[in-house]
Amino acid sequence: MKAEQVTQDAQTARSLRGQLKHWLGLDRAIAFTVLARFWSAAAGMATILLITRFLSPAEQGYYYTFSSLVALQIVFELGFSFVILQLAAHERAQLIFLPDGSIEGNAIAHSRLASILQKCVRWYSVAAIIMLVCLLPIGLYFFMAHQHGNTSIAWKSTVDIGLMCPDDDNASNESGMPLDFQS
Repeated sequence: MKAEQVTQDAQTARSLRGQLKHWLGLDRAIAFTVLARFWSAAAGMATILLITRFLSPAEQGYYYTFSSLVALQIVFELGFSFVILQLAAHERAQLIFLPDGSIEGNAIAHSRLASILQKCVRWYSVAAIIMLVCLLPIGLYFFMAHQHGNTSIAWKSTVDIGLMCPDDDNASNESGMPLDFQS
């Protein structure tokens, strides 16, 4: 009797979850995307609160200036990631990924997908080098020219590391920005 009740409760829960899923139009991938956006918003709010609580006004100035310099990565990407996504998705539709990691399907689509990957690696390598060559001297000059008096803010290593290791989301950079500017 008890087992039947548990089974019936599980079916009711699945039914309600199915109805909610149908009503909202959410599948698993969309739900994870929505959750990621909520997490990003929460992390951004937490970062703002931590910055205002633990950084001095001078450190906040360095933080936001540094964030602006790193956000210039968008100029070097030129929106290429969206083009890559569309091309790869188009070619992926004609391919089958097997559990052992191999890929089967249309040979032309396979060749195009491989070509997209090779061109992406080449472009992003060149863009990263150009970004480093352009922004590192500009950032160092800017911070040195605008340093006030006897500040003990260790910003040089932060600029070096930040420009060499940018993350995926530098435009809104809630999670990748270092919070500790003190040496």
